[in-house]
Amino acid sequence: MLNPLFQNTGFLLSMVAAQATKIYEDAVAEMGLHPHHIGLLEVVSTQQPIVQSRIAEQLAIFKPVIVTLVNELEAKSLVQRQPHPTDKRAFEIYLQPKGAQILAKIHQASATILAEFLSPLTDSEQKQFHANLIKLSGQKN
Repeated sequence: MLNPLFQNTGFLLSMVAAQATKIYEDAVAEMGLHPHHIGLLEVVSTQQPIVQSRIAEQLAIFKPVIVTLVNELEAKSLVQRQPHPTDKRAFEIYLQPKGAQILAKIHQASATILAEFLSPLTDSEQKQFHANLIKLSGQKN
């Protein structure tokens, strides 16, 4: 008989999310980073130059936290902050070559982690799972 906890969808979502988060956090920690760093690198890599406040909006993270994350990534030479050419209060963020290299490593590690994590599902189930996550997140496919 199925454990009563596993009949509760909310519990299952929480448990699976916690497992996935732990696996991902451990993988990026080996590179000296946190998942928030990766989110910031992803946004910068696709939208550079981008001002810090826009990064905060896209990642739904408070602006002071973004400043700290940028400081940490800049200290590792992964991003560079430059004054905005017309807005003296703003800074533009650029991805550095080392940041692009780390991001490529993260993508490889993520693909490996995801393949292992989702291995109990068939390819069709994995695609449907991803589509359902998109739907639940409120994003358009």
